[in-house]
Amino acid sequence: MLVKNELINILLENCTSHEEKARLYSLTETEQAVINDRVMGNIYQSALKRKNIDFDSIPYSKGDISKFDGYDNMIATIDMLRQLSKKFGIKMGELDIVDTALSNIRAYRKTFTSGFQMGNEFLIMYYNSLVYACVESTSLILASYVSYVKNVSATEFVLKKGKGIYGNVCINSLDKFNRSVKNGEFAKFSKNVLDKNKQNFTGSAIAITTAIAVAASIIPILRQLVFYYYDTRMNVSEYLEHQSMFLRINKNMIESKNMGAQKKNDVIRKQEVYAKKLDGLSDKIRVNSKLTDQKSTSSLKQDNKSYTLKSVTGNDDGFMFI
Repeated sequence: MLVKNELINILLENCTSHEEKARLYSLTETEQAVINDRVMGNIYQSALKRKNIDFDSIPYSKGDISKFDGYDNMIATIDMLRQLSKKFGIKMGELDIVDTALSNIRAYRKTFTSGFQMGNEFLIMYYNSLVYACVESTSLILASYVSYVKNVSATEFVLKKGKGIYGNVCINSLDKFNRSVKNGEFAKFSKNVLDKNKQNFTGSAIAITTAIAVAASIIPILRQLVFYYYDTRMNVSEYLEHQSMFLRINKNMIESKNMGAQKKNDVIRKQEVYAKKLDGLSDKIRVNSKLTDQKSTSSLKQDNKSYTLKSVTGNDDGFMFI
């Protein structure tokens, strides 16, 4: 019986005949393991071709997210958005996804720091990508909040705009990561990676059926994020500036309550400048996220077309000799 996952689904989408699809459904458990391994190796390599991503200061935290210099402001931004959501009765479900992801990254600090110490390529890139996703997702939610405030006639705070969802890739990837932690897949996978200290996922590097099955749900997350970052036109520092500006505005508002009239007027003038900058950066973030979502999704679909049953088995009929 064919066990579907994201890798097998790619092959199914690329089937050009009923015979090819039937052959795919008739694969034995052993054949499925080998095919999963080969497709996984290929998509991991496609991600590595785009690995020259500017993660800014994230790698310097070496697996311990609490040491990332943007961590405190990110947590403070999430806390402030929670307070505002309660105050104004706004539902921000995406905050829970980001908050849970941050909690999971903290919980696996030992795993990620060990990955850095061992120079494990996958765990290093995965950690950097997840933290980047948390940073961008936090700013995206903030940007959507700013847009909501501008349009006070709106009755509900949503990330949806038209047919697309800003931040679809980052937020969805964090959601998948959270699920992999909850169901134990990430724990199994990371333990296997550290135990064997494998730095590459090519061919027989992880040719163990259970390990392959678990990795089939983990590696596509990294690939999706890497493709996204490769196409983005913004960087980590801009998102951190965005969050810092938001916190500064809120801090000034609180402090101005106990000021005299003159000082309060000075603060208000400064606030108008900050608010204009925050508004402009929020617009840039929303537009960039939408365009990057579209471009990276298109790039992934194009890359997926190169993976067929024939291409991974090397045989016209898809039969394998193993």
